[in-house]
Amino acid sequence: MIEGVVLYFSPCGAAAHIWCVLSESPLCIAYCEDFPELWDSLQVGSRVQLRVKPMGALMRVFEMRLFALETAGSG
Repeated sequence: MIEGVVLYFSPCGAAAHIWCVLSESPLCIAYCEDFPELWDSLQVGSRVQLRVKPMGALMRVFEMRLFALETAGSG
């Protein structure tokens, strides 16, 4: 899996544009319909782990997980 950060959402909120560490095509797109269980948790700046596949000039996300953030003092 690769790492990425949510940059912005489409005006209708149905697509998240994610900057990822792929040098060939660093902009990836995730669609609400593919991740209904995660969608309400995503925000601009969310760190995610992704699996992507080519979709024209962009990469479409087909698997996504949010990074689990530890609270201060845990661990």
